[in-house]
Order: sequence, then C-alpha cells, then structure tokens
Amino acid sequence: MHRLTAQPDPGVLHDPSGQALRRLGLTTTDTALLLVRPDGHVGFRTAELADPGLPAYLARWL
Repeated sequence: MHRLTAQPDPGVLHDPSGQALRRLGLTTTDTALLLVRPDGHVGFRTAELADPGLPAYLARWL
C-alpha cells in the first residue's frame, strides 16, 4: 500500500505537479491510497482512508 500526495513526506509517492492526483479525480490537497500488485500494476486505488472496498478486494485474492 502506498500513499500518493502532492506534499513531500518520507515514505509517500510524491506528486509535486498534482497531475497523477488530477487523473484520479482528486485535488492536490487530497491523498490517494494505491495498492500495487507484485507485478507493478495498480490493483486498487481510493481516496478514502477507510474504503470498504479494499478489504473486499484483498479477501478476493488472499
């Protein structure tokens, strides 16, 4: 799980231009959560820190 944000911070994916966040339908004040699969593809993404879809996604694969 990775956090994507426009604000630089240790351990986050930094999007200084906000372009990736905008493509996800978010603003530069939002934070997106990305679940990256072992093959490098994004398997799940959300702007909600407690998205109920994430546990369902993980339960399907684990």
